[in-house]
Amino acid sequence: MFRNYCLFLILLILFSCKEKTTDFPVIKLQKQITVEDISSGYKPYITKYTGGFKLLFKQTLDKQNAENFLFNIYFDKKIKLKSIIIKNKFQKTLPKFKLYLNEIYTGNYTTGKPVRIYKKVKSLKILFINEKKLIHSWIDDRVINLSKNKNSSPPIQILLNISSEDSIKFHIQRKRLTKLQTEGKKEFIQHYFKNGVLSKSGVYYNKSEKDETKFYLHFSDHNTFSVYELKRKRNDKKVIHEIFFTGYWQYEKISKGIIELKLSGKLHGYFSKEKQKYIKNKFIKIKAKIVNNTLYFNKVFQTLYIDFPENALINLKEFIPAVTVKLAYASKNNFTKTRLYPCNICFIRYKVAKALLEVQEELKPKGMSLIFYDCYRPYHVQKLMFIKFPVKGYVAPPKGGSIHNRGLAVDLSIIDKNGKELDMGTGFDTFSVKAHHSYTGFTDTILNNRLFLKKLMIKHGFSPIRSEWWHYNFQPTHQFPVINDDFLCE
Repeated sequence: MFRNYCLFLILLILFSCKEKTTDFPVIKLQKQITVEDISSGYKPYITKYTGGFKLLFKQTLDKQNAENFLFNIYFDKKIKLKSIIIKNKFQKTLPKFKLYLNEIYTGNYTTGKPVRIYKKVKSLKILFINEKKLIHSWIDDRVINLSKNKNSSPPIQILLNISSEDSIKFHIQRKRLTKLQTEGKKEFIQHYFKNGVLSKSGVYYNKSEKDETKFYLHFSDHNTFSVYELKRKRNDKKVIHEIFFTGYWQYEKISKGIIELKLSGKLHGYFSKEKQKYIKNKFIKIKAKIVNNTLYFNKVFQTLYIDFPENALINLKEFIPAVTVKLAYASKNNFTKTRLYPCNICFIRYKVAKALLEVQEELKPKGMSLIFYDCYRPYHVQKLMFIKFPVKGYVAPPKGGSIHNRGLAVDLSIIDKNGKELDMGTGFDTFSVKAHHSYTGFTDTILNNRLFLKKLMIKHGFSPIRSEWWHYNFQPTHQFPVINDDFLCE
């Protein structure tokens, strides 16, 4: 009897356990994530794989409005980012990039190599570090070094490897302005935009100060913009502030050459000297104006440059690589028998440099190029030269200064397709009647060479002087003042 009772209890327990462990079906819910504020010029591609997703952003082939220096993206929910890799052909010009996760700087990484993340993120920024050589210039105390405009570049591909066991539906959202003010916008675009964009990067500082400002800016004719500014110490590169501002621009008006814009968008930044060190996703409106290629803001940002100011003295060889610079006064091989310049660099006003670029472009099909013997000349050098050779008509007296002292005159000649200077009858700084334009005692070949140079320079806004076949002044000759700035040789 007892044995039967125990058997009954065992069967009852087994039956009860089986009922309690009955399996129910597990329902996986679909998770929707909105992808916002993708940088302009990029097209997204989404691929599902076991354990996650691949989010690929390809720069479009028609990339006139693509931002080549900054890529940013925002998610409305956190995603688990496993890794990121930049696929492109920028290794020579953009070998490095700075990565920001959740608006916080993560580090510098190498283009073409995967970066392992394994972190939950809601926002991602990639700032490409442009290591191309800059064009150097200065105005008074300020040194301004800017990138040279480039026609095209290989497209960028950015691959995000996202880990997720959930089923995710990605919703791509691109914001658009409902209304744009277009009156006058066309004039602004024609003046400053190239292939649909206004894009510039550079760094500037004052010689008398210890800080420097590095910046990138990008405006598209679709009214999107991105601006980046990094202010840091010049010696140890300690960051003072770092700001990103992306959004939409609107043309306001143009008056007396001053263009006024309104910028609306999201601000992100780090400010080392403020109590609130980080600003994230703050919507603001900023007024800006462009004067003499300089971009001024009414708040947050400092002065930035969309191009060199017209009165800036720029390194001509960096601006026009095809020319030859052989400054006579950078060595002792000149009429003073003294080295007067610390380096062989031709500096000239930007307004003049653009005219010289037109001259060089006209010579290019003929296989010819310009050679420069003198450009900007400091005022104190003018004094020394007049002491050595105080003859008016050849060396300008110090009282009024020379047009060279204003950065508006050049001494030059032409190199032929074989690399030889055209025969002009005399050498540079030959102080005799043979150097005069009116002298006719040379062969037709020499006279034609002089006439060819003269017509070419007059065509592009220059005027000759009577006594020197090599000297040309850009008109008007007194639009900029006489200065005594030292050369920027570093």
